[in-house]
Amino acid sequence: MHPGLVKVSPMSAHHRWQGRGMYMGFCTSPIAANTDDGGWQGLLPMTSLSSADAESARFAWLFPSLAINALPNHTFLLLTRPTAAGHTSEVAYLLLPPETHEALDPDSERAVDELLGFWDEVNREDIAIVERVQDGLTDPAYTGGRMCYRFEESVHRFQNIVIDRMLGIRRVPEGDPPA
Repeated sequence: MHPGLVKVSPMSAHHRWQGRGMYMGFCTSPIAANTDDGGWQGLLPMTSLSSADAESARFAWLFPSLAINALPNHTFLLLTRPTAAGHTSEVAYLLLPPETHEALDPDSERAVDELLGFWDEVNREDIAIVERVQDGLTDPAYTGGRMCYRFEESVHRFQNIVIDRMLGIRRVPEGDPPA
């Protein structure tokens, strides 16, 4: 479903990363290296990161409508806003650490452009996926179904946050139990 993203976030290294709060999250560790057809490593990771964080990515949806994709050398934000039934507007931001701005040279500028291209590709994949799901949900033959426990438990968590809010329940979901 997501050929652009799995180049960076392979399913075998992708796991739930969930604490107490109004969000759902995943972590990829280690994040995949660059390839000729996609990747994230054109810019150096922040120098302040631990060795584990320098090779990990964190992905979170903050309720109600902000996606935060934090990688070792940048953060990509996607703010979504429903504007009508079946329609959502998006605004995207690419945030770079100060050391990247200080070292911008032609190679860095090219890397930033490639990073923007990568996130544009991933976002277009997401849009196509969401549109297909919406089409399926409106089909009268669809009567509901089970979610995949391995990959959709975070979706279930987010749906419960939405349901609670619609019912006026002010509950903050607990996180994963300590390991």
